[in-house]
Amino acid sequence: MIWWAETHRRHHRNADTSRHLHSPHYQGLFYSHYLWFLDRRHRVTHLEAIPDLARQAELAAQ
Repeated sequence: MIWWAETHRRHHRNADTSRHLHSPHYQGLFYSHYLWFLDRRHRVTHLEAIPDLARQAELAAQ
């Protein structure tokens, strides 16, 4: 759950830029809809990017 929250926030923070996790404009339609979450580059949860959620012990325990 916390991985999804972090990637979702990153998705909105970088929308319409080359840093967007799954932009069809930059990564293509198939990757942006089906493959981005399988990419090893996106498996790490960056807790420093979501300090409000990382403080929640029940969410941070992975």
